[in-house]
Amino acid sequence: MCVMMAEPMGMVMSVMVIVPMVTVIMSTVIMFVVVVPVMRTLSLPMIGRSVVAIMRGAG
Repeated sequence: MCVMMAEPMGMVMSVMVIVPMVTVIMSTVIMFVVVVPVMRTLSLPMIGRSVVAIMRGAG
C-alpha cells in the first residue's frame, strides 16, 4: 500500500491542484446558474439589495 502510494507522487500533487480548481469552477458555474435567472426575474433595485446581502454574507 505504501509503495503504491509513494510511486504516483506526481498524480497526488496534480490531484491536490486539480480538486480546488474544480471546486472553484463548479461554485462559479452554480453561482451563474443561480444568479442569472434571479437577475432576469427581479428588478434592478432588488438585484442591488440581493448583491449587497450576498456580499455581506460572504464577507
